[in-house]
Amino acid sequence: MTKEDYNGSDCTISSGDVNRVLTLSNNTLTSSETFQVFVEGNYQTEDTDYTVSHKVASTTITFLASLYDDSPITVFYGQSLVETTITPSPKSILSTRFIQKNINIFGNSCTLIEIAKTTGIDEYRLVTETETEHENIGCYVHILNESDEEVKEGSFKSGDISFWFDSSNESYCVNGNRITFDSKTYEISEVQKFDVGGTTYLLKCQVKQI
Repeated sequence: MTKEDYNGSDCTISSGDVNRVLTLSNNTLTSSETFQVFVEGNYQTEDTDYTVSHKVASTTITFLASLYDDSPITVFYGQSLVETTITPSPKSILSTRFIQKNINIFGNSCTLIEIAKTTGIDEYRLVTETETEHENIGCYVHILNESDEEVKEGSFKSGDISFWFDSSNESYCVNGNRITFDSKTYEISEVQKFDVGGTTYLLKCQVKQI
């Protein structure tokens, strides 16, 4: 997986214009299956936020919205096809194999918080919570968009977040536990497991901000 960092000033035409074109430095054909674009840290959706012309050298990205010279741009791409597609979300932009290979490459880390509840034995039966924090856990953060099945079904909306973890964190990925990321706290509301071969699997945590 290759990462390239740019600014809007690396694109054609003028700051604030639409349809500004960025040329990458690749020298082999970029893969549409693993292509990811971020502007100012926000995931960009192909055909909504940008179009791309994949080439064996100098792939080009055209940004459809206004893009300013001081806007940081990050592009991730690979040269091989994704091997395994998420079964419940066949039209999702993600794939289990892609995420498995890139949980740490994307540089996201979070704090997983285990919540233990204890009910008092006296007449008041007060419930107390104990938090155990596990810091610097590698994760892949996906911002949901209109192409995701969760949004189409109405259970989540575009802009909600899901977190992906490898199987070593299974004991922490439990409904009701919490995740702290980017100074925000989320509660895990749904956990799904995706096999990626043998005993290897990934965990997808759908969350709600609290």
